[in-house]
Amino acid sequence: MKKLLFLSLLLLPTLLFSQSLREFDLHEMSEQQIPVFIDHANEAAVIFYTAINGFTIESSTGGVVNIQSETSKVSVFLKPERQVLTLKAPGFIEKKLAIDNLSAKQAKFYRVNERENTYTTETGFFKVQTQPDGAMLKIEGIPTFKQWTPFELKDFEAKKYRLFLTKPDYYPLDTLIEIRPGMKQSGLFELRSMYGTLSLRTALPVKVKLGDQTIDVGSELNNQQLRDGNYELTVNDSRFDPYRETVFVESGKTKILDLPLIKKAGFLKIIHSDGFDLIVNGETKTKKPGTQLLEFFEGSYRAEVKRPGVQPVTFSFTIKKGDVLNWEPVFTAVTVLVKLETYPAGAMVSVIRKGEEEPLGFTPLEEQIAVGEVDFLVKHDGFKDYLFKETLEEGKPFSRKINLANPEADKLLTDGDGNVYKTVIIGRQEWTVENLRTTKYNDGTPITKITDQSTWAKTTNGAYCAYNNAESNVATYGYLYNWYAVNTGKLTPKTGGWRVPTDADWTKLTDFVGGESNAATKLKSKIGWANNGNGTDEFGFNALPGGFRNDNGGFDNYGYYGSWWSSTATGTNTSIHRYTNYRSHSVTSYNGKKKEGFSVRLVRDVE
Repeated sequence: MKKLLFLSLLLLPTLLFSQSLREFDLHEMSEQQIPVFIDHANEAAVIFYTAINGFTIESSTGGVVNIQSETSKVSVFLKPERQVLTLKAPGFIEKKLAIDNLSAKQAKFYRVNERENTYTTETGFFKVQTQPDGAMLKIEGIPTFKQWTPFELKDFEAKKYRLFLTKPDYYPLDTLIEIRPGMKQSGLFELRSMYGTLSLRTALPVKVKLGDQTIDVGSELNNQQLRDGNYELTVNDSRFDPYRETVFVESGKTKILDLPLIKKAGFLKIIHSDGFDLIVNGETKTKKPGTQLLEFFEGSYRAEVKRPGVQPVTFSFTIKKGDVLNWEPVFTAVTVLVKLETYPAGAMVSVIRKGEEEPLGFTPLEEQIAVGEVDFLVKHDGFKDYLFKETLEEGKPFSRKINLANPEADKLLTDGDGNVYKTVIIGRQEWTVENLRTTKYNDGTPITKITDQSTWAKTTNGAYCAYNNAESNVATYGYLYNWYAVNTGKLTPKTGGWRVPTDADWTKLTDFVGGESNAATKLKSKIGWANNGNGTDEFGFNALPGGFRNDNGGFDNYGYYGSWWSSTATGTNTSIHRYTNYRSHSVTSYNGKKKEGFSVRLVRDVE
């Protein structure tokens, strides 16, 4: 229970105490001189005169402003408030000096000498120090003596004394010292703490019962301050085997303990080359590519895998301690119906995924294809190979007709208003199969809409209208445009090679379908013409009887006539247009007045 670290053991040889500490002899002097406060106008001064080597001064209150030292004079300038100065020198016992009631520019003077040894063979000196400081010191036989360490027993009778040292949270210490006559001695006594530290750690968070309390322990150290003694640790967690251990905590020391918990767990061995996420009882776990073991505590589980493009897969399993269960999931692709037609038919179609090409068959083709992003490769003798990319979506069948002479020609056409037009390839031309219905030029400028009859008759600027000014006709028959709108060159998209057909373009069309005299029958729509004057629409051109607007602004022949502009002018006031009617089999070329309003189709060349 006792530990005297140095110079205090009574059994040590007397030689250990032979080096005595000297003391300061401090005397206040009457005023000697007035210090100069030029640099310290708001401070007071304390002047020490001494011949002691290494003499220094410290302030415990932080009040010292500046110390000026000469050979035998030390000047201390400090704040004009209560100060406690500590006087120090090698081989001397520190001395405290309280400075009170000094005002600015006031000075005190002291002479510092070494105190002559006045000890007799009857008395001695012993400085009691403890680790830590602040212990209560009592001396047996002196009931009124109570002091805090460190404390100096000065001029004590030379004899043995029993000391009692106490401090909260430390064990009390009683010890014998002997004050030797005429000597200065010092002793440091170490107090032993009543508490030790128990640091606990586990790989997984658990609740640990420690004595009569329950604490949370995880991967970070959990430090508990405990009185020394034995403590029982227990862990009752369904994930681990029962754990119990008695731990001794020694005061003043730290014990680190990693709890050796044994898991009640097994493994699910997933046999599959892919990596994917699976949801197990609501928790997402990640499987890396290749066969992998996933650890599970004892219990029942349901695993579910949802991957893009495949059917969901579920697997229920029960794990017991030490089990290794094998699971080889089988993923079934989600498919969608794909229909591909080519002109000419007989093209070989393959799909390419992840760099691997898989033949599907020849067109016309209908196949169930796995959803997701896929490349289609179309090959036919005499034509360039055609590769296109599609993203197939679940529940959305995909179909496409491809003219191998110009595979991109089947793409939809969009005008300045966002209207989308279907097209058809006839020979080496691609035509819109609907009449134009844009209200804007391709630069975004609005086309002038004229409903008034006399205004229409007078204008020589581009204009449009609905037949009979009825917007309900537009969805089916489009708008009617004067030739001045056609002549701007801005009715067509800026890209894609589209144009308002020339008279020569119309001639190519009628020649391809069998000549002008029979073209109307093959190009007219199957419905919509008056008196059953419908055509066979053999080529999908879908010519409709949208009527026209006369140059005087009047409307005529809705349901009976279909008229379409060409961009070919023949005179100052005339330009060629093509028309047919409900009784005609031919598509006739005719000089129309530029102020008239006709329908407009668009065309582009097909290589």
